Amino acid sequence: MNPLLEQFLSEARDFLQGIGEKLMQLEQAPDDAELMVGLFRLVHTLKGNSGLFEFPEMTRVLHAGEDLMDAVRNGRVRYSQALADQLLDAMDFVGLLCDEIASDGLIDAARAADSARLAQALRTLIVSQAVADPDAVEDLQSGAAPVPALAAPGPGQLPLADIPEAVRLAAFKRALDGDAVHWLSYTPIAECFFQGDDPFFAARQTPDILWRRILATEPWPPLAELDAYRCVLAFQLLTVAPRAELVEQYRYVPDQVTIVEVAPLYFAIPQGDPNGGPVYEDFVADALQHLDAGRLPALKQAAQSMLHLSNPDLWFSSALRWLLALLESMPEQRPALRRLIESLRSLSPPDWADLNVAPESPASVSASPALSASAPALAAAPVPLDSPAGPSAAIVEAMAGIFSNQRQILLFDDQPAWHHGRIEAAALVLTNCCKALGDVNGQSLIAAALEKDRASGSSAALLAWLAARDGDAATSQQPPDAPERATVSAANNAPVPAVSAAPEPAPPARAPAPSDEGPKFGRRADDAIAAASAGPKSLKVDQSKIDRLMNLIGEMVVSKNALPYLAQRAEEQFGVRELAREIKSQYAVINRIAEEMQDAIMQVRMMPVSFVFQRFPRLVRDISRKLGKEVQLLLEGEETEADKNIIESLADPLIHIVRNSLDHGLETPDVRQTAGKPAIGTLTIRAVQEGDRVLIDIIDDGRGIDPAVIKRKAYEKGLIDEAMLDRITDREAVNLVFAAGFSTMEVVSDLSGRGVGMDVVRTAVEKVNGALLLDSEVGKGTRLRITLPLSMAVTKVMIVESDGQIFGVPMDHVVETVRIPNKAIRSIKHSKTIVLRGSIVPLKALNTLLGLSARQRTNADDEMAVLVARVGGAAVGLIVDDFRETAEIIQKPLSGVLAGLAAYSGSALMGDGSVLMVLNVKEIV
Repeated sequence: MNPLLEQFLSEARDFLQGIGEKLMQLEQAPDDAELMVGLFRLVHTLKGNSGLFEFPEMTRVLHAGEDLMDAVRNGRVRYSQALADQLLDAMDFVGLLCDEIASDGLIDAARAADSARLAQALRTLIVSQAVADPDAVEDLQSGAAPVPALAAPGPGQLPLADIPEAVRLAAFKRALDGDAVHWLSYTPIAECFFQGDDPFFAARQTPDILWRRILATEPWPPLAELDAYRCVLAFQLLTVAPRAELVEQYRYVPDQVTIVEVAPLYFAIPQGDPNGGPVYEDFVADALQHLDAGRLPALKQAAQSMLHLSNPDLWFSSALRWLLALLESMPEQRPALRRLIESLRSLSPPDWADLNVAPESPASVSASPALSASAPALAAAPVPLDSPAGPSAAIVEAMAGIFSNQRQILLFDDQPAWHHGRIEAAALVLTNCCKALGDVNGQSLIAAALEKDRASGSSAALLAWLAARDGDAATSQQPPDAPERATVSAANNAPVPAVSAAPEPAPPARAPAPSDEGPKFGRRADDAIAAASAGPKSLKVDQSKIDRLMNLIGEMVVSKNALPYLAQRAEEQFGVRELAREIKSQYAVINRIAEEMQDAIMQVRMMPVSFVFQRFPRLVRDISRKLGKEVQLLLEGEETEADKNIIESLADPLIHIVRNSLDHGLETPDVRQTAGKPAIGTLTIRAVQEGDRVLIDIIDDGRGIDPAVIKRKAYEKGLIDEAMLDRITDREAVNLVFAAGFSTMEVVSDLSGRGVGMDVVRTAVEKVNGALLLDSEVGKGTRLRITLPLSMAVTKVMIVESDGQIFGVPMDHVVETVRIPNKAIRSIKHSKTIVLRGSIVPLKALNTLLGLSARQRTNADDEMAVLVARVGGAAVGLIVDDFRETAEIIQKPLSGVLAGLAAYSGSALMGDGSVLMVLNVKEIV
């Protein structure tokens, strides 16, 4: 990937983030002109940047979004929640395209259909929500690009009768041989020449053409009045090219093209002179007798005899030729044969509409063939590349079966050895199904779910998406609060007007009239200058470069720490006291510089928590609307900073917590009012720095957690026994929500009920050396506090000695160090324990935990060195040989074959050149 494209993708994601934030802010202040102008500028600049590359699908959607925002900021269209929904969907699509470019380097041409539908929906809002001003509406309709309002025709609606019979016979045979035969209609916009298009060249370049023609979309004017710069032509073609090639050929003009796959029988249209006589009736009677008796050879011989005796220009002869073709190619289609024979009585084409004759082709995603043959023919007007009417009922049913099978696969025996490959394969199948159904949002959600499942090693996110799709399929396709989308759908299913040799001219597309109602940003340079003067001065640096600096400073710290050892050797071994003194003096200087450099690099790696917080307004908005709840989100301390790795690790845990607060904690408005609370619930997410820790609080004023319910559920699920049920405290009971497999929901939904959410939160927080604290009061609300270190790059450890080796214990786990007389140690069920400050603390020998054969040593007073550590809320004593000093180290994760040693969390190089192994206390105890 070239540097320019990498820079574009990085900036595009920043722009999309800014667009989403401003859309959320506009919902609270829809009349804020400054916000509106800022939003327009972001969309406008992103659209301009996308034009530097060959990404027409992205540019098309952004251009439509820019036109819509221009209409809003100039007062021609009112800002509404439905408009925000449509813009958010469009930006999600653009984000999906950015991900596709980042992974594949290009955009799949099949995205052109989705792009055209989204652009059409955005432009339809410009007209459907325009202010009640006839002139303004007229300007909008003429200024915007043509908005297709016609449904893609079915095969029965196509003017196939205009195609010569020899061509139709050839197409009929190709379709029976398995080739997909497509009818393609291309109607360029009148001003296409000014956009650099050459429609005649594009039509001639269409691959595998069987037949083609050119129509005029309006009567030809006198030569003196002809406008040579205005296109009035439409192109109709019959081709056997695959749909993917046709989509690629017309990817820049998908809103001006329709592609419909034609089933074989639709080519069977007898034509010719209808003159006939009694012989027709005699032949029909005999032919039907042969057909009913199953005498197909006799029927074929009778048809051949009549064809030799008939005038080849008669309608009767044409019908006989098609009857022989059907007998030769598809003799099993008895209903089709009967219908063709019976048509000889009326001398009119048979109606194939209710016969299931669609070809068995995976590319057959056009409209269902069950359309009336007498329906109006295709109009020479632009229609979408793929049918906006959506996939057929058969395809939807088939996809539902695939979704069900994938769910069973994901629920099947969860073996770690192959689970990762299974979820990858399932995600690929689900994505392809969504592509077939035209579900852009579903593809984006699957990609996000797959990332979560990769991180957690489970199928939870994909299964949750499948559950949501089954429960909300109807509403996801047509949200109840989006009347504009219903309008578009109704328009797309409108009847298609009949074709004529010279149809009524469509109003020409022209640029929107200039307006004085707001500032214009017509030139990209103006935007660049404004952004440069208003935005902060910053330099984007690749993360790998920062990581390399961090590694170098780590090596410098190790080398710096070797100087005191060198000074000690100079004094003790070589007796050069003056040299030792100078080395120590230089060490103090180097130590100060190294610490300042380390602190400076750490500041570069620091990132504000707003990086994670920014996604919550959209998340809370969508989930609260889905649950029918009213929620006010308060974000505090967004400027609080922590290490980049810490901040990024917060994303999934916080999303789980927020979803649980919305689903479990906050009540619906009527329940809250009954309890004497405001109808609108409050969810507060607060971040603050205290010392070397970052505290994040998630607080809601909902129903709280009832300890009695938690105890009962935990007992039912076997998480606690009867003895613990009696003695467990309310505070301990509330914290059982972090237990694996625990859930209070009776019914599994896409939001909760699987018992994996809070367990995942606990695991993710502990993975970054964090801690969780949960407080709740029934009827008043819940507070969950996450405590995190500022950085994971520098770790403070207590160094202990055991069996002649040194080990590091993270200070986050250390409670205290004590020396216990041997006689004070007691045994309970073969386990050593001590009573320390009134509490029983179990003892574990470090040598035994690490598989070392040596016994733990005591000091001269027969005392054992015990390091008291806290693991999972419980205290445990580690018996070691001796205590050393505390130190700040640069911890490195173990790699290669050592990565499988769960007893160690990493290693560090000490100043004297020795390697310190850092213990993973949670694993060894």
